[in-house]
Amino acid sequence: MGVDPYTTNAVLKKALADIGKVDAAGGIAAKVVVPIPMVVSTTAAVGNLVWGKDPEELLKYNEQRLKELGASDKTIKELYLAKGFTLSLETRMINALYAVKAKGSGAYAETAADADIVREAVFFAESAEMLQRFHAKSPVVELLPDSRALVAKTKDGRAVALLPIDSIRWTPEFEKAASNVQARATKELGATKLELRLSGTVSPAAKKELAARGIAVVENQPLTFEVAASSAGAASKK
Repeated sequence: MGVDPYTTNAVLKKALADIGKVDAAGGIAAKVVVPIPMVVSTTAAVGNLVWGKDPEELLKYNEQRLKELGASDKTIKELYLAKGFTLSLETRMINALYAVKAKGSGAYAETAADADIVREAVFFAESAEMLQRFHAKSPVVELLPDSRALVAKTKDGRAVALLPIDSIRWTPEFEKAASNVQARATKELGATKLELRLSGTVSPAAKKELAARGIAVVENQPLTFEVAASSAGAASKK
């Protein structure tokens, strides 16, 4: 059906269960032609993992990748039990982190395990996907530990905060957060300068204040990573 089988939407979940019963009886899937898109995004790649593996297999797959990223057994368990994460969101985040394999990825997963609501989990997953996309053009070597905002150090010494946020205004809270990230990035990552990349926009006042502090801003960044499909335009039948 092209949708998340682990959705938290109660109406969609019931509809999927109903379709599953019909499919089991009538073999709908055997008659469906599945087109292969010209471009494969991170969403499509993760979708293939989620749709192609049963839950237990996918959990083991994610667990192995987390271990390779340096996550502890405690973190793996807490992430699995985190109220905000569905198996699909967990897979999205882990898949993106694994594509980069930067130092500190395990620590970022540990921070993400504190997500209590789906919106928080989406933030962590989208941050990781922004990281994957950024890494493809500017290789990343390390992540700032113990930070909900994903801050990556590049090979050329920059610290880049990647935020899937619609808009930022200059408030006392944001000023404090920006100053904290800048100080930590300098001290802990040895970064020479800080850059803020977000999916949305920054208010003129915020942009002016950030520039005065030497923080560059890049707005309207895509959330997903895309690559050309090797078999573009083809179709497959089950």
